[in-house]
Amino acid sequence: MDRSSRLCAAGEHVAVHVGAAFDARDRKRLERQVKYMLRPPVALDDVETTSNGTVRMALKRPTARGAWFLKLTRR
Repeated sequence: MDRSSRLCAAGEHVAVHVGAAFDARDRKRLERQVKYMLRPPVALDDVETTSNGTVRMALKRPTARGAWFLKLTRR
């Protein structure tokens, strides 16, 4: 296994890269990295509650079947 593949991990819906390195005194880069790490996994603008109580989440691109939204219901 080479070094670059050890710094990356990918799952079904998530990819993580831990190879970011920068000088500790580079405050702008540190701020940008922290903001990136603290961002929410889903943009609140992409989520809405419908009138019947289900949650609808917009997708960035359509699924293979052409759906642009996921409909989430409680079990």
